[in-house]
Amino acid sequence: MPRGGKRTKIPETTKKTAVELVVNAGKSISEVSKELGLNYKTLCNWVRQYKEENNLIKKDPAEEKIKQLKKQLAQLQLENEILKKAMAFFAKETL
Repeated sequence: MPRGGKRTKIPETTKKTAVELVVNAGKSISEVSKELGLNYKTLCNWVRQYKEENNLIKKDPAEEKIKQLKKQLAQLQLENEILKKAMAFFAKETL
């Protein structure tokens, strides 16, 4: 689709067929997107969404733990910055 062009509404039946070909028939996303004339990235999004909704994505426990720890680290860094600023503020007031 050219930039700024109108989006064409793809029927739900086409979307469902495309996702089933990838998930159930074992065809690759590039094969199906070429066969049905669909955008590759759009089909990737549909397949990912289908897999998430149906709990078909195998999540690596280590990756989940890393994600959790990164979130916790970001929170602690934010809290640390707030405490540093508060400490500097109160240090100025006591002088």
